[in-house]
Amino acid sequence: MLRSIPQEIDLAQISQQFCADLARAQSLEAGVACCIALLDTCFSPHSCQVVLVGSADARVLGPQTGPPMLPEAEELLWLEKGELVIRPGGEHALECIAPLLARGTLTGWLVLRDPIWNAESPAAFALIAAHAGPTLAMLDIANRQDERVAQLQTLNEIGRVISGVLHLDTLLEAIYEATRRVVDAPNFYIALYEPHADILTVA
Repeated sequence: MLRSIPQEIDLAQISQQFCADLARAQSLEAGVACCIALLDTCFSPHSCQVVLVGSADARVLGPQTGPPMLPEAEELLWLEKGELVIRPGGEHALECIAPLLARGTLTGWLVLRDPIWNAESPAAFALIAAHAGPTLAMLDIANRQDERVAQLQTLNEIGRVISGVLHLDTLLEAIYEATRRVVDAPNFYIALYEPHADILTVA
């Protein structure tokens, strides 16, 4: 594994290979794995994160565990402008953050902790993020659409089951079995509400 980017490596070569790898990624997980592999190879960081932000949350993708690294308000402004954020630690870069942009919108960021950093590194890091941003955003949308299609198929199946069952216990069991394939929860229950008596009964 490379400890840093040698001076002789052409950024165009990195760009061409990375684009080819991303083009072969058929899922968000594969795209993230591709990014992490290149980040590890180029910068040998202590750890790295691929963070995607949604409407209300930020989530870490890939093998890294723990909470996502969240930039400070001023750093977030830099990332939204497409700029790198470098947090120094003594004489070396302690943390490096690159924006993931798609159609001019910040969709997340790449984080390197304690990387091997030299004069070539900022350009390479920015290049990786520039290619990864649109691809990961596209794969994320496709992933969410696939999940939605699966949910709709299950709901359709529930509807077919309900229309063919007359016995209440059999109906409730069928609803429970079909719903637990959609609901991401270890335990849940079905309750029946009687509005006139204002009574909730767990079935």
